[in-house]
Amino acid sequence: MTFLLASVVLLHLVAAIPTPTILPRSCTTITPKSLQPLDNTWPDVSSAQGLFTGTSSLMVMHNNINASNQLHSLQLVEFEIPPNASPCQLQITDPACSLSFTNSSTSSYQISSPVQLKVISLLPNSLSSKRSYNDIFNANPSVVSSWDFGDATMSAGDSKIFNSEGCPVPVGGKNGSLYYVLDYENEGVAQGWSEWTMLQQDEDVKSGKEMNGVYLIYC
Repeated sequence: MTFLLASVVLLHLVAAIPTPTILPRSCTTITPKSLQPLDNTWPDVSSAQGLFTGTSSLMVMHNNINASNQLHSLQLVEFEIPPNASPCQLQITDPACSLSFTNSSTSSYQISSPVQLKVISLLPNSLSSKRSYNDIFNANPSVVSSWDFGDATMSAGDSKIFNSEGCPVPVGGKNGSLYYVLDYENEGVAQGWSEWTMLQQDEDVKSGKEMNGVYLIYC
């Protein structure tokens, strides 16, 4: 009887001991530091990064009408990452329903079907402040980390996750940088001209604007 009573008391004491709860690490959402078109029309002409200041647009274009002289304009996106952040996850959202895809090979031009976006990731901290098309796609050694970092089938209003990777380390006392090139699968429009556009916008609580476009989350 004494043993049973002692056991009951011990169980109550154990139940009274609080169990520590590990809270999830807080994460931060950021929009791009810069946006820059990569145009193969002038592949060796370097241009300065276009610092993103709150509202802009994302754009990718393929002009395959002349098979011997195909023209492409892809979208380079740069994110600035502080020290000790990890992992870094690239996402895209379109609450403004701004996504537009135009195709010259159809009679209506406007495509109602979703767009298959794809992302090329570059090596962290690998670019200077001025970059050209060839600085990325014909660099030796290569600055491409993955030709198929992530894919997302997007329609207007959608939100998708591309992929995650480790965050960059600071260099020379400055925050690290991650770079991504946005493109889309264009097999279905290989003989014509096509263009994808979408609003890139920071959140503005006062005006009621929601964040739109590509963004990155790190913890």
